[in-house]
Amino acid sequence: MIEMVDIAGLARIGPHRLRIWFANGLSGEWDFSSLKDRPGPMTRPLAKPDYFDRVMFSTRFLAWPNGFDWCADALYEEMRDAGALVPDGGVVASDTVGRLVRLPPQIEAIYHAVHALEQKYPGRKFTPDGHLVGSVGEVIAQEALGLTLYPASYPGHDAHDDSGRQVQIKLTGGKTVALRATCDRLLVMRLFDANHAEIVYSGEGEPVWRACGGLQSANGQRTISLSKLRAIGRRITK
Repeated sequence: MIEMVDIAGLARIGPHRLRIWFANGLSGEWDFSSLKDRPGPMTRPLAKPDYFDRVMFSTRFLAWPNGFDWCADALYEEMRDAGALVPDGGVVASDTVGRLVRLPPQIEAIYHAVHALEQKYPGRKFTPDGHLVGSVGEVIAQEALGLTLYPASYPGHDAHDDSGRQVQIKLTGGKTVALRATCDRLLVMRLFDANHAEIVYSGEGEPVWRACGGLQSANGQRTISLSKLRAIGRRITK
């Protein structure tokens, strides 16, 4: 019988190699290079290390942007049988990059309504944007990640974490985010589907600000792509 154990966190430690933390207190390193030898359109993109590094996770599976996933229970069983798991006393941060966080039910209802409207009125878009998306990101950060929100329109930052660090929160449904200035800590999330958001970046704000594009005169903001954010995060954790 397969033992049901949730994934608690992951870290990218080399080409096709991850460290996985499980909710029962065990963790281990695992080599996924065998994916390169699996035939088929779903596994072919994962042969490229940069694409493999776009791995995300929820408690129940690892997932990649093309829809390929790996069940947590099957992965745990393989690692356990190979002797790759050891007790781990380390604390896994709730905002681990690549994690898929569940949207609060009220937020899920908004995006399910958007999908229903687009189905009923083909060719018309009902994509939430502006202040709504900003507020949605802040709500996710509070409910799923435990951040404490500041009052609306608080200057510079949106929340603070348990250690007292100020956090700027960004949520996007696209491929870029925009910043007006540097910040203490930056949390960037991407809407993955109507039920989940992916944590793309969580870390120092300064290296992101330095890597942003030029100032846009129209709105006074500088943009950065999610792919560049992921690359910055990988460099920081190496």
